[in-house]
Amino acid sequence: MLILVPTELESGLLFPDGPPAPLAVCGFGLAAAGAGAAHAIAEHRSAAEDGVILVGAAGTYDPSRHPVGTAIRAGSVRCDGIGAGSGEGHRTAADLGFAAADSIAIGPGPELLSVAAAAGSVAEAAARSARYPAAAGEEMEGYAVAVATWLFGVDLTIVRGFSNAAGDRDRAGWQMDGALGRAAALVRGLAR
Repeated sequence: MLILVPTELESGLLFPDGPPAPLAVCGFGLAAAGAGAAHAIAEHRSAAEDGVILVGAAGTYDPSRHPVGTAIRAGSVRCDGIGAGSGEGHRTAADLGFAAADSIAIGPGPELLSVAAAAGSVAEAAARSARYPAAAGEEMEGYAVAVATWLFGVDLTIVRGFSNAAGDRDRAGWQMDGALGRAAALVRGLAR
């Protein structure tokens, strides 16, 4: 398997004693992660043939269902922030006919929303959650990595640790260590 992590910071928190499989940093955000994932898959093709795991932090939309400090394995990933308009008048890339779908199924589990920019406020996060009620939380790389793995014909698993409530920009209350520790435990179970 090939493990992809968006940032060096997350990599160090996830696997301080070393990863259980080859690891590459794919980059932060949709553009960097898509290009970085494609590059990593091409560079580590034999490892990627057994599947790719994207792992990192996310913000939860519903802390009562997906508490801060926990981790999930995503079942699908949906893209938001690419399209036209905002709020009620927002039209996605698929709505506009520029993409086959805005959501990519990858396995069992809840949906994650890949965004171009993290919610800057609790109100913005609530609006996204209302627009996409199936989404457990938001992150910034999954959809782009899913497109890259689809292009290479390899399986993808996404594991995200909920470090904060989406829209909470006060890092003092974030639980990066706990969330990424739980995500790392899920990845170690998958990489056996």
